[in-house]
Amino acid sequence: MYNSCIPSTTKGLNSLTLFDAKVYCECIANNGINKFTIEELILLESQLETLNEDDRVSLMLLNKKTKSMVTNCLSKI
Repeated sequence: MYNSCIPSTTKGLNSLTLFDAKVYCECIANNGINKFTIEELILLESQLETLNEDDRVSLMLLNKKTKSMVTNCLSKI
């Protein structure tokens, strides 16, 4: 989760600085461990693998746990 987060947050028009990306991605990884069971994480990651970037974002924001994590972690940067 952490390793794939850095490249995806530091490219494109809305990219983060490397420092902000590290803060955000560390927060996401830590929250993921605390909010999800292993089974939920495996299921979510298997669903994400088959999607393009836009659809991944949509899926993540439809999930209440991930939406809460993203909101929380964005507030830290």
